[in-house]
Amino acid sequence: MNGAAVAGLLRCPLCGGRLEVDGAALRCGDGHSYDIARNGSATLAGGEGLPPGDTAEMLAARDRLLGSGSFAPIVGALTASVAGLDRPPGVIADCGAGTGWYLARVLDAVPGAVGLALDCSAPATRLAARVHERAFAVRCDVWRGLPLGDRTADLVLCVFSPRAGAHFERVLTDGGVLIVVTPTPRHLGELDLIGVEPAKRERLERTVAPLRTRSVESIEWEISLDAGVARDLVAMGPNAHHDRDPGEAPRRVTASVELTVFGR
Repeated sequence: MNGAAVAGLLRCPLCGGRLEVDGAALRCGDGHSYDIARNGSATLAGGEGLPPGDTAEMLAARDRLLGSGSFAPIVGALTASVAGLDRPPGVIADCGAGTGWYLARVLDAVPGAVGLALDCSAPATRLAARVHERAFAVRCDVWRGLPLGDRTADLVLCVFSPRAGAHFERVLTDGGVLIVVTPTPRHLGELDLIGVEPAKRERLERTVAPLRTRSVESIEWEISLDAGVARDLVAMGPNAHHDRDPGEAPRRVTASVELTVFGR
């Protein structure tokens, strides 16, 4: 997507000023400038460096797994939740978007909406910039703040991603919603992976306060495994940093997540 279509939504990470397209850059009124890459993405970071985020290898494993349909129930639940909103979202911000795979499926279900794929990983934003004709990718650190104006996003997505609650509340429009997808302790329990803390739900609600829970949906299904799928399940997420070997994988594993909708 052309940066001009979303520039008005973006803010300078140094001064908070509104950004406008100036040639091949985004520039604020104070003269801070951020190049728009040839692939259509931009890096909006202050004077500090960004954490590396997911590697190209992790993203490739995730793309293979998502492309196989193994996580299709999440897409179905996301699009159904969006279809049930009081009004269709015009601006969708996906925080920790990775390659933008989930964002693209939601955009397909909401004609006319524009999407912002926010992630700290350079390989991720390069891929997300091409994931959908109505998506623009921004490399940033969501923990430091979202480079979006106040009340700009009708829908914020957070699928297996960092949850910067105070920033979510700031950028949501009146009537806007946050949709969070988190694993339950049963998720991929048959594999020897990093566990999910039992009190994750309580911590999530504290993290996104003052937003309030509107609905919680439990989604559980089975994933058929072969050696390749088992390797990708390990390699696509934080387990990739812990030298974990799935060993002899079971034939099927349980996928178990919660989809929570928050609002003001």
